[in-house]
Amino acid sequence: QRQQQQPHTTTIITSSELSPAMESPDKSEPVNHERRILPASRAELLAGDLPEALADGRRLWIRGTVLSRRVLSRSLAFASVRLEAHSEAGMPWQTEKLHSKWGASQQHDGAEARGELQAHLSEAAAVCGLCFCAGLLDADGDFEATDEASWWHVVCQETAWAAFPGRKGDLPIGTLLEASVASLPMYRPEPMVLRWRRLEEAAPPGDPPPVPSAFNMARHHAARDAINRSAKQELLKARGGQATLCRVWSAGRECCDGCECRHVLASPIEDARVADIKSMREESRAAAALERSLYDEASGDVSAHRSEAKAEKTQRAELFAAWLLETYGADALGAGGGVLDVAGGRGDLSWALSTGHEVPCTLVDPALRRDGQLRSWQRRALRKSGREGFRHVAAEFGPEAFGSPATPYGPLLLSASLVVGLHPDQATEAIVDLALAAGVRFAVVPCCVFTHLFPSRELEPGQPVRSLNQFCAYLRLKDSRIRETFLGFEGRNKVLYLP
Repeated sequence: QRQQQQPHTTTIITSSELSPAMESPDKSEPVNHERRILPASRAELLAGDLPEALADGRRLWIRGTVLSRRVLSRSLAFASVRLEAHSEAGMPWQTEKLHSKWGASQQHDGAEARGELQAHLSEAAAVCGLCFCAGLLDADGDFEATDEASWWHVVCQETAWAAFPGRKGDLPIGTLLEASVASLPMYRPEPMVLRWRRLEEAAPPGDPPPVPSAFNMARHHAARDAINRSAKQELLKARGGQATLCRVWSAGRECCDGCECRHVLASPIEDARVADIKSMREESRAAAALERSLYDEASGDVSAHRSEAKAEKTQRAELFAAWLLETYGADALGAGGGVLDVAGGRGDLSWALSTGHEVPCTLVDPALRRDGQLRSWQRRALRKSGREGFRHVAAEFGPEAFGSPATPYGPLLLSASLVVGLHPDQATEAIVDLALAAGVRFAVVPCCVFTHLFPSRELEPGQPVRSLNQFCAYLRLKDSRIRETFLGFEGRNKVLYLP
């Protein structure tokens, strides 16, 4: 009767509660360890008094769905995972009693008490925290043969190991993953990931097959919102109904009226954590201010680029279009196939050039917004004027699609009068490289560096490209003819162009 009265619950567990495989081989080892500094490498972990830190007795393979994730730095990240299966050394995947506690007999005397505990745990949905430490991740599989000898029946798949999830997009909520984890309570209470991989999930029934070069933004955001809401509710149950701490409120800002998060500090640990976050935020703001002051430096008169003389960001497309017309001329821009607007998003720059100045434009962006349709006021304006709007090519701007005349859109690049990019994100360097290779002029306004996607960029040997100032200098080194100037709007407004 007691078993039938148990409600369906969700339980947050630590590494010592996952399975017998996660317990320390040495039963005399104390449970409460003094936390050590995370190791910078595997060699550092195994050195000294921890030669058996990665023994099979501390290891486990798990499979689960990501419910939340948090990236703290370039070398440390965390995730909450709903466990769906696990595998101990030499054992197949198991989907029941995912977190049966090995030490149950130490707390409950008798087989009846242990059986009651096991019955409760098998009904509960287990949520496990994972710690990703870049120094311990074996993304290249160098130690796979030695570490996974007892799990080779689990490991042998074609899916490659994933690198450290340095950004939230590397580990989206709802992702199904498999991970090899180790229990290292002397460092972290959560299991620490040694290697992991994302699993391909089947599309929901009735969904059309994905388009390789384009996707529907509205459907994408709606699907992500539904997954995020479901994961949030599940984590709320796992915490016993206690809401998460509001990040906006804890940062000292005013939160919205309908916020469902907690607006009170529940423990001294949270108080110290909030204080640390505020201190780090102040340091980050100081560093950003210094970087901005260096970014604003330019030869000539800089007074016109001060904040009080700049237009709002909403006007940047019109201002960039006016600068292009003044620099290159309408006749030159309209020659050949016209202007290629790379990663132009909604097409604001293409709209400003094509409808306001009759310059033919082609928007190159893989995202389809509003199913590829213009906004309603734009469609009305085209009907009244009798003009045609700009063309949209749903493809990524890269060497695979634009690199040569033999590629699908290579002739489009060769016939272009100018390649432009207004905050084109990852496509910034591709614009410069492909335009120079094709002998086409370009004008680009860089905004982001994406060091995690392009770690091989170097200003000189041993000096990686980290900041936007370094990125602009790196791009200028590609050709001595490249010039730079500023536009009159707020934000990232430096233009690198080939006159």
